[in-house]
This record gives sequence, C-alpha cells and structure tokens, in this order.
Amino acid sequence: MSLALEGSGQVAFDWSIPDDRLHFAGTLSGNLKELMLDTSKTWRSSSLPAIIHELDLPLFRARLHDALKGNGDDACTTYHAELRLKDIARGWRWVCISGRIMERDTAGRALRMVGTFSDIDERKKAESRIARLRDLYAALSQTNQAIVRIADRNTLFSEICRIAVEHGRFELAWIGLVDQEKACIVPCAAHGIANSSLVATGIPLDAATPQQHAVIASAVREGRPDICNDLQMMPVTCSNTSRIAVSGSIASFPFAQEGKTIGTLSLYAPIPHFFDGQLIELLTEMSRDISFAIDNYAREAQRSAMESALVDSEQFKSAILTAALDCIVSTDEHGTIVSFNHAAEQTFRRKSAEVLGKNLADIITPPEWREQHRQGIEHFLAGESFLLNRRIELTAMRADGSTFPVELAVVPLCIRGERMFTAFIRDISDVKRSQTILKESAIRYRQLVELSPEATFVCQNGHITLFNQAGSRLLGVRDPEELLGRSVFDFVHPACHALFQERSQLRPHEVQPTPFIEQVWMRQDGTAVDVEIGATNLIYNDMPSMQIVVRDITERKRTEALQLGQNRILNMVATGVALQEILTAIARFVESQSRDALCSIVQLAGDGHTLQGEIAPSLPLSCRARTGPPSEPIRAAARRGEPVIVKDISSDPLWEHARDVALEHGLRACMSWPIHGKHKKVLGTFALFFRRSKEPSVKDRQLCEICANLAGIAIESRASEEKIRYLAHYDGLTSLPNRFLFKEYLDLALRSARRHGKKFAVLFLDLDKFKEINDTMGHDAGDIVLCEIATRLRNCLRHTDKIARMGGDEFYVLIEELGDGRYAADVAQKLLEAASLPVLIGSKECRLSVSIGIAIYPDDGNDGPTLLKNADKAMYKAKDLGKNGFQAFSKLKFNDAGKLHQSSLQSIRHALLS
Repeated sequence: MSLALEGSGQVAFDWSIPDDRLHFAGTLSGNLKELMLDTSKTWRSSSLPAIIHELDLPLFRARLHDALKGNGDDACTTYHAELRLKDIARGWRWVCISGRIMERDTAGRALRMVGTFSDIDERKKAESRIARLRDLYAALSQTNQAIVRIADRNTLFSEICRIAVEHGRFELAWIGLVDQEKACIVPCAAHGIANSSLVATGIPLDAATPQQHAVIASAVREGRPDICNDLQMMPVTCSNTSRIAVSGSIASFPFAQEGKTIGTLSLYAPIPHFFDGQLIELLTEMSRDISFAIDNYAREAQRSAMESALVDSEQFKSAILTAALDCIVSTDEHGTIVSFNHAAEQTFRRKSAEVLGKNLADIITPPEWREQHRQGIEHFLAGESFLLNRRIELTAMRADGSTFPVELAVVPLCIRGERMFTAFIRDISDVKRSQTILKESAIRYRQLVELSPEATFVCQNGHITLFNQAGSRLLGVRDPEELLGRSVFDFVHPACHALFQERSQLRPHEVQPTPFIEQVWMRQDGTAVDVEIGATNLIYNDMPSMQIVVRDITERKRTEALQLGQNRILNMVATGVALQEILTAIARFVESQSRDALCSIVQLAGDGHTLQGEIAPSLPLSCRARTGPPSEPIRAAARRGEPVIVKDISSDPLWEHARDVALEHGLRACMSWPIHGKHKKVLGTFALFFRRSKEPSVKDRQLCEICANLAGIAIESRASEEKIRYLAHYDGLTSLPNRFLFKEYLDLALRSARRHGKKFAVLFLDLDKFKEINDTMGHDAGDIVLCEIATRLRNCLRHTDKIARMGGDEFYVLIEELGDGRYAADVAQKLLEAASLPVLIGSKECRLSVSIGIAIYPDDGNDGPTLLKNADKAMYKAKDLGKNGFQAFSKLKFNDAGKLHQSSLQSIRHALLS
C-alpha cells in the first residue's frame, strides 16, 4: 500500500468521525514533504482550517458538509476538494483531497471516511498560466468588440476597465488621462478593488512619484509600457500605501491620440511576477487598440461637429457631401468626374479642382485595374452590369501612387435626362487592420491550443473544428483529418450524452467556464476512457464556439479503485471473513485491475515446502493441476523468496514439464511473487498468468506486490486467529481439550441425547498420589507423567469419545452412543489398567493409579452441571473406598451413607445395568 501511495504522490488518511480522530498512513514524501501536516500525530478536523487557505475554507466546509450529510447518489458519499495547504518552502501548495464515507450508522450519520491527499500544485500552476492567457485573449476580443460597439469614449474606458477585471482576471484596472496644465494624470475610469490612493487623486508626472504611482508616471513620460513585478521591492513613502496591498505586480500601458500620449491603462494583480513577456505583448496590443479607438472617436467627433454646424446652413446638401466621412464622387456616363467631396480630397490626397473633368479610372484606379473599369462602364451602358447598387471591395490609388483597400458602392442616377453615377467610397484600411488583428489573435489562440498539454477541442454547432495533438492521442486517432467535422457526441459514451448536453448549454455571452465533471469518452477503437471535462464559450473564426478541455483521469480512477479494493479486503480481514473467501476476493480484484491477467494464489503448507490450497477463480480446472502448485516457476518463487518472471512460456526452461497444458489454454507469460509474512517468512506464492508473451508492466508489478502483501496479511491474520482459538480450547501441556471445550462437547451431547432419546456417560478421573511425584521428583517429572497418562487415556477411547484435562491431575471423559452401562464400566476398567502401568522417568520407574466417578444421562442428571457434580461425588467416593477404582453415582442412591464399599467389577456392572 505504501508503494502505491508513494508511486502516485499521495498520502492516505482515515478519519474516525464520532471521536474526530484523523490518522495518516505513512510519512509525507516527494512534493508533499514540505506541507505543514505532521502525519505522525493524530489530527482533528477542527485543526485543519489552520493550514488551509482562507479562500478555500468555504469550499472545504461545504464539500465536507455534503459528504457527511450524504448529499450524493448513495450512502457512501464521496468527498472531493481542491485547495491550498500551508507549505514550508512555497507558502501554499495545491492539494486534492479525495475521500469516501465508508461507514454510516442506522440513522445515516457518517462514522468513517478514508481517502488521500494528492499533490496537484504543478497542474494548478499550468492551469493558471493557460487560464491567464485564455482570459486575456478573451479580454482582448471583448475590447475589440467594445471598440466597435461603443460610441462614447468615457463609456468605452469604463467598459475596458470592467473587461480587464472580469475577463482578464486583474484585481484592479484604472485609466487616467494626462492633464497638461496640472502636469498630472487624472483618473477617468476604474473597476475592481476600491483604492482612493490610486483612483481618487491625481498622479504627478515628475520622477519623484512614490511606489506604485512611479510606474504609471514613468509609462506616460516615456510613452512605453512600464512594469513592476514586485511592489515589495519598491520604497514605501506614501502615507496611503496601507490602503492597497503592498505585495503584487502593477503595469501601465500608455495610449496615444494622433501619435501623442494622452493617457494610460494601469493594471494591478496581487500576485508577484504576474506580468510575463507574452502577457505584456498582449496588453501592449490592447493599448494600441485603445489608441486606434481614440483616433476614431476624434474623427467621429470631427464629423459630428461638422454635421451639427452645417445642419442649418443654406448649403445643406453641399455640406453633407463635404462633411461626409465617406468619399462621394459623381461621374457622367463616360466616367468623367463631376463632383469630388472633401472626404475624397482627404482620402485620395487630391484637390477637387484638379480632378474635375478627368476620368475617374485615371484618378483613383491603379493602372492594372483601369481597363476592367472601362469595361464595366461599357457593360452598364449595354444593360449587362451586375456591380451597381452593391458593396464590393477594391484596391484604390492615392495621388502619390500608394494603394489601399476601399469599399465601393455605385448608384446610377438620371439628372435632366442624363445618366450619371455616384460612387460611395470608404477607406477600410482600419477595418482590414482590425480584421488582421483578430485573425492574428485567432492564430495565437490556435497555437495556444496546439501547444497545450491538455486535450483541447473547439466545437461549432457540436462539430469539431479545432483540436490539438493531446486530443488526438486521447482519442487514439492516427490521422488528425479524421476528427475535423466529426460530431463531439461520436466520442462521448451514450450514457453520458444527457449530462454532456446539459453542461455544454452555455449562453453565448457567458465566458465563465463550467466546473469540471467526470464522464466516460470512447476512443476511436471503441475502448472507454475515464475523463473529466470543462467547457467555455468563445468566438473562433468570427463564429460562436465552445472550447472543451478533456483530461484523462484513468490513472486517478485506477488509484482510487486500488485504494477502495485494499480497504475492502482489509475490512474482510478485520471482520473475520474466511481466508479462502478473502484470497478469492484478492484474485478477482487483481483480475479486474489487470484485465488480461489470470490470478493464482497458493499457500505454503506447515512443513515449509509443500504448496497447497490453490485459489485460481479464472484458471481452467484442467490447467490448475499442472500450472498451479506443481509448476516450477511458482515453486521457484517460494524457494528463492523473490519474484520469478517468465516472459515467454513456450521457450522458458522453468515450464518444461507444464508447457503443453499452459499453451493449450492460451497462457503465454507468467509472473510469480512470493507472499511474505513477518520477518520475510514465505507463506505462499502469488502468480499472474498472461495470454500473450510480454514483459510485465510496472503497474502489473506494483499491483502484484500490493496484493501479495494483502494476501500475506490475510494468511498471517487467520493463522494467528487459529493459534489463539487452539490455545483457548486445548491444554498447552497435554494437547487435550480443556474444560471450556469439554463443556461445549457436553452441551452438544445433551442436545443430541434429548433429540434422539439416547444415553451417554461422564467420567471424572483424578490421579492418585500425583502430588508425591511433584514433591519428590519435581514439576518437570510431573509434566512428563501427565503427558504419558494423557496419551494412554486417549488411546483407551474410541475416536467418537472425548477426553479433556480439567487442570492439575484431573480429567473428564465423555462417552456417547452408550447402549448400556456395561460399556462405561468396561471403559473405566481400561482407564484404570492404563494408568496403573509404570511410567519411566529417566532411570526411575513411577507407578500411579486413578480414581474414577461415573454419571449417566439421564439417570444421574438432566443437565451438564448436575452430571459433572455427580461424577465428582462418585469419584470422591471411589477415593474414600481405597482409590484405584471407579464408582457409579447411581450406586450411591441405593446404599446408606457411610456404608458403601468398593464394589467388584461384576457388582458395578450389575449396578450400571440396573
């Protein structure tokens, strides 16, 4: 068990809930060894919050409450929580606590929980890095959408701060604008933690600005981002510093209007070293987007101002053309320019006077497109044009010969009988640039997905449109093209379809990922794999999409199953289940964990050489006799006391005498493991047979070793119980049953006699003059005499008769199936003769005799105590009559007290028969 826990980076716990005692198995190792968790002492659940991060305490208590109350699918409710524990080296370490309620009382109250603490710190850090970039990409995308959607600058600033905090996961986002007159940065918008020292006051632009404000002032002065990744390294000179967290990271990203810095976006995170190179690059891009939006607002403000000034003008129509942001150019049917508005002058960098009367194609169309322009006019005149009243994208040319993308819509007009064309032309360079930014963002996101170590899928309308190599490996797909366009439900186990559908129903505006849930997915080859999935909504390639992160938890499930299996088997050992049933459970558990293996467990007999009692529930019967105990590999493991591995039965010399039968039943490889008890004593062997030639995997070896240890615990436990049971019922000196076992025999004889109407006899024997041997020759000599007499007495009885040593020199004999009293007298006479034979102690010869009392059921008593008491009375009467004889209690009832004499054998028989 220790190997399994160490191999999986875990430490097990066992919590006795009624008395609140929390025990840990083994010591902390690996990454867990720096935890402030002393596993050598007994803990109480009330002590754990002291080492749990305060932000994780609500989850810890809520999950524990649910598990204890049984808020689950069954009574054995599971407990699972991921939280941070105090770590001596790192401050805090992420740990996964997994447990299960193993026992409840009749009222449903939890009595016992077992489980493990697992190190997940590295996984959590990787998730944090990936989540941080993913959140920032989402924030960048949301920012671009806000720029397109929001027409007011201050509203945009507030929205950007909100997006940075809610989607970028910063604790504070702040935008300030430069006040040139006051030479300071004035707050304009903020979102996140309230902090008057940063939000409510202006920040001077001079170099003496203290602490976190220095970063903001420096970014505006120098017109480039400034980052401080550890505020604790900066001098604290501001009196209000205590109102903001001193530790953490802050960064400021300036933005400009028409190339001049006018403000900055500042972001605060409570984590030191938060801003890395990739994060800074993305935030710099966000500041450039803000600059683009501000320039666009300025142009829009200019346009609005011109519209407002010209609304009431007498030249309203002309002013519209002049103030229009779009280029409006009118031509006659031959393409000659007749009007050229102000926006066209600004866009094409030509004055209206110099282009009027000239051909439009010669002015704005690149040379390579002019011929197609003329052909288009000819098609229109011929009634064949399909470009009118439609928006199309073309390439236009400025006066300096530079080209740029435009959106063109041509409307035909008829003025005073003459056909004319009005072209509405819009410079879409900024739009194309934004599209390029979004496209690059999509490319970066695609690269992030492809480089992610976790299996990631992006689905649109339930079909896979993007995935990474980890996803291909998880699903066992060799050709990645086979996945594109496939429904994700093709890989979700049918039993999990409903749950997957429910958890994947996110509303389009929701970016918050769903909690991870456990499911079963299907690989390409049809095999099932245990996974946990989390879903997040996003925009990919301008379409609503869903990102699904899939984690393979097969190993975790295997570890949990291994832990539960061990606990179940140890519980069987503790509750007194029969050894054969325990070993069978171990064999079946191994076969369930290693699905291509067949298990055999063989015990070592008492002689220390013979293997016996094979447990092999899945091996064919005809195969067990030769591949079981007699096989050389299994004997070799027991003999050597170390594992014996056979990679190929068909060629290994150890299988020379059992090879044919093994191969006939499809057995190709074998691994035999000795079962050790205390002090490395070999108790048996544990073997796995495989249906293909192979080198056993590390998991097979670990499983074999763990289960061999479990088998050793079970075998030794039962052997100890047998020894205790023997000592409780048998005399340690003579090996005869003791008084307790004899009373059980007597109770059984009473029940049988009452049921069948039969008689039985109880004889009470006491050795005569035994004390003299102890006093003259010593207690060792007395023990020899007792053992010899016990053997003689046992040999005088049938195998159905019972004899027991009551203590000292007293014995009881139980004679069942008594046809008449004569047989009891015959047995008593044999016992007298056997006891009277001399006993040789060294060179000395000792002689003893015995006095015997006889009580017959039901004549001399109807219950055990009465029969024993009356046999005892009869024995003492025999002693009073000279010893070395026997006396029946029934004889005492027909003679006057004090006048009885020792009867001859014939008179005793006569009395018993009467």
